[in-house]
Amino acid sequence: MINTEKNTSAGFPEPEENKMTTEEMIHKIMDKTGVTKEQAAEALDKNAGDLLDAMIYVERTYGKASQAQNVQNVQNAQAEQAAPNPQHAQAQSGAYTPPYSTSQQPQFDFSAAAKKAGNVLIDNSFVVFCKGKEIVELPLIVLLATIILSFNLVLPAAIIAMFFDVTYRFKGPQLGKGRFNFVLDAIAGMVRSIKASFSDVN
Repeated sequence: MINTEKNTSAGFPEPEENKMTTEEMIHKIMDKTGVTKEQAAEALDKNAGDLLDAMIYVERTYGKASQAQNVQNVQNAQAEQAAPNPQHAQAQSGAYTPPYSTSQQPQFDFSAAAKKAGNVLIDNSFVVFCKGKEIVELPLIVLLATIILSFNLVLPAAIIAMFFDVTYRFKGPQLGKGRFNFVLDAIAGMVRSIKASFSDVN
C-alpha cells in the first residue's frame, strides 16, 4: 500500500492542508513527465508515495523512452504541417491560377459574329422623311454600301438636306428602338436650332 504521508525534516507529518491524494500525485507526475497513469502509479508505489522521489524515478526509468517519444511526436507534427493541402496550396503559395487553362480559354467565334452582323444589315432599314412624310426606305446593307463607295458625297448631302426638313430614322428589330434613333433626333434638333438662329438674324 502506498504511503502518501510525507514527514518533515523534524519527523512530524505535514499539516493536512499540504497533503496531496495519490490520484493528484499521479496526475502531477503525468503532467510533468509525460508518462502513462500506470507508470506514474508504479513510480509512487516503488517510492513509498514520495512525490519527488517518484518523479526522479520516472526520469531515470522512462526519461530516455519519453524523450524519444516526444521527438517522434514533434517529427510527426512537422510532417503533417509540411504535407501539401490541395485546398490551401494556392493560397499559401500566393500563386495566381488563371480561371481557364490554355485549352479552356474561350475562343472568338468569327462565324457567329459575322452571322449576327449580317442579320442586322438585312433585318433593319434606313428611312428618309421629308416634312414628316416618308419618301424612301433603304435596306441597311444598301446604305452601308453607299456610304462606303461615296462617303465624301453622302454625308455632306445628308447634313445639308436636314436644313430642308429632311429627317432620318432607323427601322427594324435591332436598331428601330435603340439609341441610334436618339442620336439622329438629337442631330435633327441641333440643325433646327441652327436654322432658327439664322432665321432670327434675318
